[in-house]
Amino acid sequence: MDNKMQKHWEDVYKNKPLNTVSWYQPNVDTFKKVVQRVKLNANSVIIDIGGGDSFVADFLIEKGFKNAHVLDISKNAIERARKRLGTNAKQINWIISDVTSFQTSISFDLWYDRAAFHFLNDENKIEAYVKRAAEYVAESGFLAIASFSKDGPEKCSGLPVKQHSPDSLKEIFGGDFKLIDFFEEDHQTPAQKNQNFTICIFQKK
Repeated sequence: MDNKMQKHWEDVYKNKPLNTVSWYQPNVDTFKKVVQRVKLNANSVIIDIGGGDSFVADFLIEKGFKNAHVLDISKNAIERARKRLGTNAKQINWIISDVTSFQTSISFDLWYDRAAFHFLNDENKIEAYVKRAAEYVAESGFLAIASFSKDGPEKCSGLPVKQHSPDSLKEIFGGDFKLIDFFEEDHQTPAQKNQNFTICIFQKK
């Protein structure tokens, strides 16, 4: 576990209300676009990497997905999400972990990451992330990475991020995954700032 990174996110989720964080997206439009492009059913095994207390969990419950997981490095984020969802929280498998040291025996049909991967600037951390995605995504399963684009911000939540393009993500993940689709979108933060994302959807080779 990266203790420095964990402390940063524990502080964020302790002190900032949900509707003030820059990644706030109550309509989960990014996730909906990904779901439209991949083959899933109610039994598909899905994990939201760095999901925190986003509304992806709410969407998955609403749509009847039975094998949904949310992973976040912050215990505070998970607790906030569980509290918000109330009794529905038991329908989600909650995981408190640094994704780069995450271990599981589960195979995921969809590994979804909106704005977590781009915080990895260290090559060893990136390598550890890729290794886990390659190991834990099921055969013919999908990997969706939503990262700040080359036109996006250089920082988020006070931390430096690594901007990506479809080509750079393909170079990173292309050993085990085939790029099948990509798109860009602009996200407007609660502070009315624009963030340009590139979203790449890969399929396990």
